[in-house]
Amino acid sequence: MVHSSERKVRHRAEGSVRRAWSPRHNLLAALAALFALALILVTSSPGTYARWSDSLTLSPGSIDAGEMQVSILPGQQILWYQYAPNGAETITTYDGVSPLKPGESLVLKQPISIIAKGNNLKARLSIDTSAVATSGSPDLRDEVAPRVTTTVQANTGSTSLTPISGQTNAWTVGPQHDGDTYTISVKLTVRASTNGFSGGNAPASNWWGTRLQGEALNASNLSIVLEQIQ
Repeated sequence: MVHSSERKVRHRAEGSVRRAWSPRHNLLAALAALFALALILVTSSPGTYARWSDSLTLSPGSIDAGEMQVSILPGQQILWYQYAPNGAETITTYDGVSPLKPGESLVLKQPISIIAKGNNLKARLSIDTSAVATSGSPDLRDEVAPRVTTTVQANTGSTSLTPISGQTNAWTVGPQHDGDTYTISVKLTVRASTNGFSGGNAPASNWWGTRLQGEALNASNLSIVLEQIQ
């Protein structure tokens, strides 16, 4: 039998245990439940939580296209220079030349300007002389066409052009040539004799005789081409 005094002591002891442990256990249980819920939300349901995001607008400015152009200098006409066999200039004209004789040459000169805008631009300037081989009297054409030579001379203050290795009548153009001017020259030559010798060095069998006399050659379709290669 438990006396009333013993029941009071036990009751006080049990009550003190409940007061000492229940609040702490309740808090830990609540935190554990919240942690478990958060873990479930994060790991098992990606569509149910918000994602961080941010954005930034860039304003780098405008983008400009480059330019590439070849043109005749304003007010600059084609000039023809006629040279004697000894290299002396005999006549300069805008619209034609006096009749040639064996050993003389004609040089066409045309000033041009180049626009080449573009940091990595690489272009080729070429002179197309193929028209010489496809027009005019056959004998004169066959004599002159294989011996056409061309040059590009930088005008004062301009950067010289570099010939392209392995190519005929072609030069490299880059942004360093932008705004520069040049003089294009095309030389057409009639040899003094069929073997190239002049005067008494050429045997009679190599003289032109009546060949080439009164013949004509059309050199009006020569073209200057500027094209991008990179």
